[in-house]
Amino acid sequence: MNHEINALKNNNTFDVVNKPIGRNIVGSKWVFKTKKNADGTLERFRARAVAQGFSQAAGFDFEDTFAPVIRYESVRLLIAICARNKWRPRQFDVQSTFLYGKLKEAVYMRPPPGFSDGDKVWKLNRCIYGLKQSENKWYALFAQFLTSKDFTVSHQNPCMFIHNKFECYISLYVDDIAIYSADTPHLTTLIKDLKTAFEISDLGEASFLLGLDITYTSDGIALTQERYIGTILSRFGMENSNTVSIPVPKGITLTKGITEQPKEQVTTYQSMIGSLMYLVTSTRPDLAYTILFLAQFSSCPTDEHIKAAKHLFRYVNEQETLAYFTRTQQRTLSMFMLMLTLLAVMIPEDPPPVTLFYSITVVSPSSQRNKPLSPNQLPKQNSWPCPTVPLIFDGI
Repeated sequence: MNHEINALKNNNTFDVVNKPIGRNIVGSKWVFKTKKNADGTLERFRARAVAQGFSQAAGFDFEDTFAPVIRYESVRLLIAICARNKWRPRQFDVQSTFLYGKLKEAVYMRPPPGFSDGDKVWKLNRCIYGLKQSENKWYALFAQFLTSKDFTVSHQNPCMFIHNKFECYISLYVDDIAIYSADTPHLTTLIKDLKTAFEISDLGEASFLLGLDITYTSDGIALTQERYIGTILSRFGMENSNTVSIPVPKGITLTKGITEQPKEQVTTYQSMIGSLMYLVTSTRPDLAYTILFLAQFSSCPTDEHIKAAKHLFRYVNEQETLAYFTRTQQRTLSMFMLMLTLLAVMIPEDPPPVTLFYSITVVSPSSQRNKPLSPNQLPKQNSWPCPTVPLIFDGI
């Protein structure tokens, strides 16, 4: 705790002042955490002084709070680019991330327990963990820094930065930075500038990025989540379950339950579906249809729904090592629109789903349930389009 307080003082995070009259005073507390290495072993213990953001007053203590993070679609695209170019992304961790953001608002906070001094309070000069605007200020500062280094913010994802001259990309997820580039003098200079501007730890070649295990081969890059799958299997007592080869039993029929289902059962079912949805958004799009099917019954699940969800866990246990693999292929960005109806033409406000490929890798799968068409909306005879319309883009 003393180390944390000294770090805040050295960074000029606060000034000790008398308690102002008529001003809101934000509370504070200590948060104790254990930081682990990529292999799950203990790295160090950490005590962090945080603000109780719920006690902030809107319009006085904060204004803008939104802060974006990198999307998994963008991460998969960047990994596909690395596989095509045979790059190895570099990973960095920013120390005391939120302390870099400077506050425009006058925020007063009680010192954390054990460091109070009568009626004295802290007038914060910089952001601190727990403040509602901390992530917003950090992102704005980091984006401004990269813009000064000739990077452009992606129009599709504000946490993906693209260099204007060199083939170099950067992703940001709060305090996790990854650089996707060849090992060039420009990369060396960029890393040096980052270390000058921020206190960062160079984690080297990315092997565990945003919960994804990364494996490099001569044919490409594989993304897996064996560690996460093991965690959720243990959470729901399915680690020793008998495995199955299909995600749902053949011929299964489920109906909506009654609203008087026990609350514990509803919470358990929703937790099971939610934990599997994370797999779908990151490395397991093959589970998307089954998850969307089971998610329809989240409001009032029955024992049959719980049984179906456990069956899916048994399938995940069987396919635990299944990898999302990106091959080294010629660069091509393509987009496929599956049009089984004339929705794109007849109902322009309800366009068809779009799946984005980079080379032969699906980086952004998409699907949707079509609305039923009235007789007047049905196409005339011999007017059906080709079921799949590919749009090919050379380059990216």
